[in-house]
Amino acid sequence: MGFAAPTGGPGGGEMDRWWIGCAAAVVGSLGAGLGENLVRLSFARLPEHEEDHPPVYKRPLWVCGWLLTTILASVCAVVGLMYAPLQLVMPIGGLHILFGVYVAHLMG
Repeated sequence: MGFAAPTGGPGGGEMDRWWIGCAAAVVGSLGAGLGENLVRLSFARLPEHEEDHPPVYKRPLWVCGWLLTTILASVCAVVGLMYAPLQLVMPIGGLHILFGVYVAHLMG
């Protein structure tokens, strides 16, 4: 029992929905880029002179960033791979680095 690539002929099929996979990969990349910056921002906003910092799970920015980076990006990658081939989804997923740089520039 093996896995077969999605096939579709003229007039409809699974290959006609490749754009859903690419859209999911873009959403996951944007979420990962934003999430990484939120995690970074949660550490940057800590006061330097205090000894007692709250644990990371009690920081809303860190939790939101972690959820975006780990959960949303992973789910979007799996959804993307359900509808589009690996050769399309993974390069788009790698764009999270560029999205992260752009979001960091916007955040200041």
